[in-house]
Parts: sequence; structure tokens; C-alpha cells
Amino acid sequence: MISPSIATARSSPAMTVEVAGTTRRAWSLSTAVEVVAVLASPLLAFYLLRLRPMAPYRVPDPALMTAFIFHPADVFARYQATLQATQRLREAGRVGFLVPARLNYLLFGALPGYFVTRYVFALVAVGPTYILLRRLYGPSAGALGAVVILSCPVVITAWGSDFADSAMVSYLTGAVACLAMPGGERQRTVWVAAGGGLLTMAVWSHLDAVPLVGVTIICYLAVRITRARREVMKDVAVLAGAAIVVTGLLSVASELELGHFDFIRPTWDAYRYLSLPSSVQRDHSSNWHWALYVTYLLVPPAIVLAWVVTFGRRIRAIPTAHLFVGLVCVGQVLAFFVLQFAGNVQTLEIFYLSSPLWGAVCLTEAITIAELSRPLLSRPATRWLPPALLVVVPLIYEIWPHVPPLGWRTVAVAVALVLVLACAAGRWLAVRVATLGAVVGSGLLIVAVAGAALVLTVAPVSAHARTRGEVNQLRPNYAAALGGSAAEAIHAYQISSEVPAFVGRASRQGEVLMTWWDPKQYAAILPTAGLYHAGRTALLTPPPALNSFERIRLNRFRPAEVLVLTTRSLASAPVLRALSVYRPAVVRRTVLRAGALHVHALLVSLGRFQPRHP
Repeated sequence: MISPSIATARSSPAMTVEVAGTTRRAWSLSTAVEVVAVLASPLLAFYLLRLRPMAPYRVPDPALMTAFIFHPADVFARYQATLQATQRLREAGRVGFLVPARLNYLLFGALPGYFVTRYVFALVAVGPTYILLRRLYGPSAGALGAVVILSCPVVITAWGSDFADSAMVSYLTGAVACLAMPGGERQRTVWVAAGGGLLTMAVWSHLDAVPLVGVTIICYLAVRITRARREVMKDVAVLAGAAIVVTGLLSVASELELGHFDFIRPTWDAYRYLSLPSSVQRDHSSNWHWALYVTYLLVPPAIVLAWVVTFGRRIRAIPTAHLFVGLVCVGQVLAFFVLQFAGNVQTLEIFYLSSPLWGAVCLTEAITIAELSRPLLSRPATRWLPPALLVVVPLIYEIWPHVPPLGWRTVAVAVALVLVLACAAGRWLAVRVATLGAVVGSGLLIVAVAGAALVLTVAPVSAHARTRGEVNQLRPNYAAALGGSAAEAIHAYQISSEVPAFVGRASRQGEVLMTWWDPKQYAAILPTAGLYHAGRTALLTPPPALNSFERIRLNRFRPAEVLVLTTRSLASAPVLRALSVYRPAVVRRTVLRAGALHVHALLVSLGRFQPRHP
């Protein structure tokens, strides 16, 4: 017997239309809520997890790129003739980062533009990751993927400066997610084009992305050949077309924003220069012993092993998206380890060159945790527990952020094994334990995996004497990425944005500006001095002292002006006496203030190196 209400609904067209309209409205509302949540996720993570919005500079390299964001024409005018031979202006070729960063600077200003750029980079990584995990496991898994990325100290630190890794890690994350995206034929074409465009942006952000992009394309084609051979040539054409279109658009944008159309030749010239034996000897450690003290490098191989034990079965039985993401992670990790330890590229020993590897690592970690969470994701009452647990892990760390140095030889290996064994246990639980036990066990294992990865990442590099053949001891402060203060770094950036207006633009080509500052004030002064190539054209004796070596540098670069920077008050007279042989004159002076940071700036003209007027 059929109930009257159901019978009425079936016999009434008006009722059918009303019900369908309600369904459409409900679907549209839920979709709108999801879209808003994804768009707001970087802001939610920023306030909830207290992400450090800016990292302190440890090398001049980010400031060199900041200079091209602020005043690229002035940088070329001052330094092209002097530094072109040593490819010191190679940062100008990194248009995949510079073009969006300068556009946001022009639209919003220095500091707001900086934050808008990071917001865009975060969405580039989080958006495709959310959609991929949602299609594979559901909305809660999409949120899980977003939390993995937005709570990763490596990614947060990469976003924290004007170096190109901030763009690379986002582009590579988004590209892998796009290429892994399941869907119909038309959707596949759109996602492949988006993935190809993001890979191209990564390449033109920094050449260290080339091996990662190459591995991604090889893995993609290999999977497509085995799973959808007839679509391979079409995919190749779409990827190539996307690369050509994006490169062309970047060329036009580079001409409009940076003043040079051809960024490919300078990029190639820089690669050739950095490949010289003298450059390799200067930049690349000749042994591997330094790695025994750097625990965050254990995370990528640990995630690879976790993926293997989680999806360890016949290759044909692994779903296509899971297989592709895992193979990309395996290939990228192998590529960087081979380049570092069997080749001559410092892909791992410098943290801002290794950070792009975390795009595939985070995506693989998210898929692995989602697979372990199946007992939770399949139950309406617990499906939002996995992303909630992933939020709790960094919050617990922020309560007591005191992870000690570990080192590979002791506790760190044990922590990495915990991560891998937790995934093995999760796979066993999912098929052998009763439902309630699987639910409880899955929750505990999620915490174990996320906690182990976080501990390995934030553990400080163990103090050690420089090993023979070790050339880089530049180490990151990943421990402060969650809950750390960025006030001093932000104040230094604000001051840096005011310095170009104080200095003024070069009145002629080759009007070199040198900086003069105290190395003891490195942290406070570097973001400002770095705008004017502080690593190359700087006087590094505390002003007003000037030794014979610095006089040789003055005679070599023949600067028209010297910018004196100090965090303490400095009278003009001692500086003029030290530079007296160069016929100095004070052009202007000021005190730049931001928060608690005060930088005293003195611009001095050197008449000896000024051009003679008829």
C-alpha cells in the first residue's frame, strides 16, 4: 500500500518541480559554502594555527628579488654593467614569481602586495588539492588535504620570503593535483592544461624546478600509457600548448612589468655560469656527512615509505590518482637525492632549494592519511574527525614548541619508523579489526603520522663542527613557523619598501650604489641592504671604520653613492672623514621606523667617481 503523501507527490507535476528546485537550491548552497571555505582556508589557518606570515632573511637572495619587485629598472641601471658577467642579476629571469609579485605590489603596495601574493600562492596549492581529495574521498578529506599543506612548516617558511621557492612549492603542488584529477574527457583536458601551465610557471620561477617538473611529466605519461594509451598524444599536445601559451604571456608581462621581454636567455646563461667547476666548488658540499644532522630531510623518504606500505599491492590494483601522486613523490625525492649526493647540485643542503620538494610530499602525505582514515571517513558521525585531528597536532606543538635536536643516528630514525609503521598498522586495521576498533585506531594513527612528520620537520639542526668539504651551514628555523613571531621581519620589510624612495633612482646607466653597514646588525639590516646587492657590493666593516680591503672594493666598483645603514645613531662627520679621499658629500639622511626597529640611513655622494660634466 502506498502512502497518500507519496502518491500525491508522484501524481503532481508541481510538487515534483518544487522538490527538484529545493534540491538544486540545497546543492547550490552547499557548493557555495564549500567554495567560500576553500577561499577562506588560508586566512582561517593563519589565525587558528598562528602561522608565521614572514620569515627572517638569512641570506641576501630574497632581498635581491624584492628589489626587482619594487624597482626593476633601477636595479638594471645601477648594476647590469658591473654584475652581468657573473650572472648576479639572474633573479630577474625568475618571472614565474616576479610577475605576480610585482603586479600585486603595483596594485596594493609593498606590504599588502606581499600578503596578497602569499594568499594567491596558498590558494594555488590548496584549491586543486581540496578538489582532488574531495573527489577521491569526500569533502572532509578535501579539508584534510588543505590542513596538511597549511600546517606544514616547510611550506609556511617558503611562503615567508621573496625567494622563488614560495612560488615553486605552490605551483608544483597545484600541478600534481591537477594532473591527478579524475573526471570526464572535457574535464581532463582542462585539468591537464591547468597542470601544464602551473608546471611552466614553476620552471620560470627557478631552474631547480626543472628536475621536479621533468619527473612529474615522465610519471604522468607513464601512467597514462599504461591506463589510457589513446589519450597520451592529446595530453602531450595540451601540455605543450599550455607551456607555450604561459611562456608567451609571461614574456609580455615581463616586458611590461620588469622591462625585459627575453627572460629565457638570461636564465640559460645563469645556468651555464652556475654549472662551472668554480661555481660548483663554491656552492656544493663534496661530502654527505652534513646530512646526518638535518632531520627534516628524513620526512620525504619517510612519506614515500608510508605511501608504499599503505598502497602496497599490485600496481594495477592501485587507483590511478593514488598511483600517479605516489610515483611523482618517489621520483622527485630520488631526483633531488641523486642530484645532491651523486651529482653537483645543492638541491638538499640549502633549505630554500629543497622546499619545492614538499609539494609532492604534502600531497602524498594527505592521500596516505586519507586512505588510513577510511574507517572514519565512511561514518557520518566521524567523517570530520581526521581534519580536526590534523589541526589539533600543530596546536599541541604550539603549546610546547621545544623539540630538541635529534640527529639521524638516534631518535630521528625511530620517529621516522613510527610514521611508517603507523601507516602499516592503519592498513591492517582497516581490513582486520572490528569497525569500532578501526575507528579508534585510525584516529590514533593519524595523530602518530602527523605528529612524527611535524617533529622531524621542526627539530633543530644538531650543532656540529663543519665537516670536511661542507660549504653550507645555512639552516632554517622551521620550529617558529607555527606560532612564531614575525614582527621584526615585517618591520624590516616595511623599512625596505621605503628605502628606494629615499635613495632615488639612478640618473644614468652604471651609477653604482654600495651599502655600508655593520655585520653584527645583519638580521635587521640585511633586508634593506640586500636591495642593493649586499652580498656583492657592500662594505662590511662597522661604519665609520674603513680598512684597506674595503678601499680596494670602492676603487673596484667606483660607486657614485654609498648608502650607510645602522640601527644606532651615527654622525655624518666620521663617515665623511673616512671617505675623504673620495670627495664625499651628504646627499640626505633620515631615520626609518617600523615598530621597534629603527634604521638610520645616510646617503653619501662620492665626487671622485661622479662623471665629469663639460
